[in-house]
Amino acid sequence: MQLRLKEWFTNLPDCLSMENTHVMKLNSVGYLRLAYIATEISLHRRILLALSPSTDPRLYSICRSVARERFIFAIDFVQSLKPQHLSSFWYFASPQNFALISVFGTLLLSTVSSHEEAEFYRMKLKEYRWTLKINSEN
Repeated sequence: MQLRLKEWFTNLPDCLSMENTHVMKLNSVGYLRLAYIATEISLHRRILLALSPSTDPRLYSICRSVARERFIFAIDFVQSLKPQHLSSFWYFASPQNFALISVFGTLLLSTVSSHEEAEFYRMKLKEYRWTLKINSEN
């Protein structure tokens, strides 16, 4: 399912690009990208919750690494939003999808195995909250 989702995202037409913005024109594809991110995060959250101490260490490491990439991708997406995106249409589930990113980061933080990794997630969550705060007017 993850591979099909990623393939769908990769094959989106140019008209659904976040970079396809124009002066004095709103771009309403932000909610579609956010829905994609929320779906990916939901899949990875379930995978993380299924891991146990008996999980093969290599598989455990791969799952956490991919989850970390998805979390960083989500934060980068939110930071990349421009006024043309923020002032445009957002689907009713968007606030919950923004919250899901934070919940996912908190799950990653609560399941870390090292102090350095914990500091990384604390910093990223703080950065994410700051981004939401400065963009909250929109």
